[in-house]
Amino acid sequence: MKINLIKVNNILGINFYTGSIRLGDLFDNFQIPVYRAGSSSITAADSGYQREAKSNRVEAVSSRITTVHPGMQLPNTEPFVDNVNLNLRSIEAEKSYVKGIGNSKDEFGSFYEFEYIPNLGKFQVVDGQTRIKGAQRAYTNAKNDGKDQLAKDIAENRVHVTLSFCEDVFKEAYVFYLINHYSKAIPPDGATRLLHEGQKNSDVNFSNEVTRSNKSQEIESMVVAEKLNHHSKVWAGSIKDFNESGGGKMSIRAVAKIIMPFYKNVKERNLGNRPHEDVVYETVESFWRGIKMAYPGMFKTQTSHQYNVLKAGPSEVMMLVLDKIFELSSAGHKIGKLSDPKTFEVLMKAVLDAHQEDNSSGIKVSGAKLFLIGKEGAMGQYSNSAAKKDAARRINRTLFNELGIQTP
Repeated sequence: MKINLIKVNNILGINFYTGSIRLGDLFDNFQIPVYRAGSSSITAADSGYQREAKSNRVEAVSSRITTVHPGMQLPNTEPFVDNVNLNLRSIEAEKSYVKGIGNSKDEFGSFYEFEYIPNLGKFQVVDGQTRIKGAQRAYTNAKNDGKDQLAKDIAENRVHVTLSFCEDVFKEAYVFYLINHYSKAIPPDGATRLLHEGQKNSDVNFSNEVTRSNKSQEIESMVVAEKLNHHSKVWAGSIKDFNESGGGKMSIRAVAKIIMPFYKNVKERNLGNRPHEDVVYETVESFWRGIKMAYPGMFKTQTSHQYNVLKAGPSEVMMLVLDKIFELSSAGHKIGKLSDPKTFEVLMKAVLDAHQEDNSSGIKVSGAKLFLIGKEGAMGQYSNSAAKKDAARRINRTLFNELGIQTP
């Protein structure tokens, strides 16, 4: 196997080269230095310094390589948009098998040819094991399924690599540490924002990614969250976008997530010809404006800091209540016009005034006092998903009583 290389840098006394390798050639000649529990050292023959790639992530890469989406061809090479990092534990390999091409000088940016032979040892995968294992699994599956052309195409695909020649396992491990110590996955808020923007602009790659990652519902809800952020008479100014500073605000992704169950409910009922996002936004805005009209003190600039109604936990509880109100209205119960804030002002005032919860001091509170911050309030104590759902169910029982509906 001959690999064309460019010498790019020297770090830690190690020369680093860049080049490309056929996946098929790499499949036969790579090794993952995985740490084995109980091993005496990372230098032991059967041990290393990395954790084993998770099977589900390997499968995700394999599936991505072999799954067709609009505007794409098989195999899908997207997983290899970035390089993988390889090391050969052989100084002799660099000295004797890496040769300058033509009149190329021995300097950074110069061109070389590396003639690899199996006797030099296997390529240690310092970074990129999930992608390489995923590609190998896709190749093996294709072969086993009789898809010989697909298997051949996967094997012929080239992956760009950073290649080093270092016999010191601890230096190799330190390179691994540096790569992973200074890299970080995209924050969820940033990923959602990117997917939302790409989808909004009808970019086929982002649209495929939304479908592939099963985030359609979240991205649809993000549209409503963004509209609330810009136009709501309640939420505008209380939502934090990706990369925006502002303590005490809910992230736009968190707002989108609490809207999701209601958005799903609206979609499933498929009401009329209006776009779902318009119905969702109109109803959500009407609901919160109604609560603001019923309890203005919770939203006034001078006093809003005393309440948590627009914080993650309490607002999620209230969105679950809205979901139930929508279900009852859709089932024919007389609630009123859901696009009219007055409907919710009257209804939520009656429900929350009648509803009682124990605060952390064991004192029953109702109305706006439910949302007081600290020990005096009650809604801030429900932080996990199960507790928030239970709190919503209790409010919904009060809702049923106020509407004169028999509790299911």
